[in-house]
Formats: sequence, structure tokens, C-alpha cells
Amino acid sequence: VLHKTDIGGVKLNITSSDDVEKAFDDIVSNVRKSMANARIDGVVLQEMISDGLETIIGTVNDPTFGPTVMFGMGGITVQVLKDVSFRVAPVCKSDALDMIEETLAGKLMKEFRGRGPLDEDSVADAIVRFSWLAYNHPEIKSIDANPMIVGVHGSTVVDARILL
Repeated sequence: VLHKTDIGGVKLNITSSDDVEKAFDDIVSNVRKSMANARIDGVVLQEMISDGLETIIGTVNDPTFGPTVMFGMGGITVQVLKDVSFRVAPVCKSDALDMIEETLAGKLMKEFRGRGPLDEDSVADAIVRFSWLAYNHPEIKSIDANPMIVGVHGSTVVDARILL
């Protein structure tokens, strides 16, 4: 399921085993309503990241440029804002930092309204690693890590899709 939130495939603030059972039943029911032929092998339960900025890192093996890497605002905002930066892979850390600075996400990572700056360094490292992954594995058509939640101390990919 590509856009899980659109079909009720994401449940937040689960605090008990009863919540887990109800969330599982709701997710399976919602997916079946939206995608009648979907094969459901299970659901993913993961720690909730409550604070941070939703960003996206992606790669595409472009027929003209070869492997490229992308960074920008993530979550559901990526489709509305289209605020992303691209480079041909592989990139170095300096290139990755430039990509961050070119986006609204980069501006929002700065110190803001009493909150300390978010961990730009971890984002740059992730961009570099994704670019090398795409460069070293041409069989990868695309990767979408969306959202990657950027916090004060690190970044966490919450959902991802890889097409071969």
C-alpha cells in the first residue's frame, strides 16, 4: 500500500495491547475496503516518533542522468509543496548539505521558536548513503523513504518503498 494514510492504514498513539488489537482490525478492514484484492500478510508495528520534521529522501535511476538522489519536505506535503532538490548520484556531504539548504525543509531545520536546530548532519549522511546505494545498485529503479522524521538528535525513516 503506497499511501497508507489515505486509506486508514496508519494508527498513532497506541498505548496498550487492546489498542494494538483494535488498530490491527481497523487497518485490515480499511485496506480491504479500499483494495479488495490486496494480499494482507500482516501489519507493521513500530515505535512512534512524536516530534520532528517530516522529510523525504528518494532515488531514481533516470534513463538520461543515471542514478539521482532527491531530498525535500516529506509526508503528505511532498505532493503539495513539491519542494525538493535533486543531484546526480553519488553525492558528497557538501553536496548533501547544499541540497538541504535549497529546500524549505532546510530552513525549518534551523533553530525555531524556542526549539533547538534539528540534526541536519544526520540528514546529510542519509542523503550521501542513499546516493551511493543507488549508484552501486543500478538494478534499483527507485527508493522513497517518506517520511524520514528529523529530530534534534538524529533522523528516522518511518516508511520506505524500493522498486527493483
